[in-house]
Amino acid sequence: MAEVGGRPVLGYGLESLQKSTFLRETIRVVVGVHKKAVVDYCGGDVVINEQKNLDGNLDALDIGLKGVDLKQERSILVMQADDCLTVGSETIGGMVRFHEGKRADITLLLTNCFDASAHRRHYILSGSQAVVSIDKLGGLMGCSNFLAGVFCFSGKFLTQYLSEALQIEKGQKEKVISTLFDLARENHCRVFGCLLDNPWVSINTPDQLDFARKHFSDLRLHI
Repeated sequence: MAEVGGRPVLGYGLESLQKSTFLRETIRVVVGVHKKAVVDYCGGDVVINEQKNLDGNLDALDIGLKGVDLKQERSILVMQADDCLTVGSETIGGMVRFHEGKRADITLLLTNCFDASAHRRHYILSGSQAVVSIDKLGGLMGCSNFLAGVFCFSGKFLTQYLSEALQIEKGQKEKVISTLFDLARENHCRVFGCLLDNPWVSINTPDQLDFARKHFSDLRLHI
């Protein structure tokens, strides 16, 4: 489990959630490897589920929602641990308020910081911040609004479309959460983008992890 600044990267996501008034008993962690280290770090008051086959972030979402009555949940926030180092509590709180204020089916946290190891598409927004187009990257000229690894879903939307997305991805080596975004667009659901103001860094490669460790103090100053 990657550590930055003396703690697991996952820890920064948990800290941000708790500062945003999420109760620990409402937080669910899905871990693919290093389960013992995560359990030791989180303690006993966070639900921890194991993703044994590492089948992608859509599969992880499905595992994390086992036992949750989606019809009773107005908003479900999803954070990818590798992307949460520079996503603070104010961003999370603002994103949830934005999502509920727009009565959105999905809200995507977007950044202008491009990461070649993570980004294959960019998102075009209207003046009201509705997602009007999801385009594959050709060149980067004129492109902005890339996924920052944090998503907010309505329980109603997941009730309707999670099973369908899993069926579409059946047999794929990696089941991707972006299938839900595509289904939302195809079915004219309410999809919005919430812009991240502060610098963003993902930790998908050894070089990125090294960068995050070297520049940890500067990155956290902006949270």
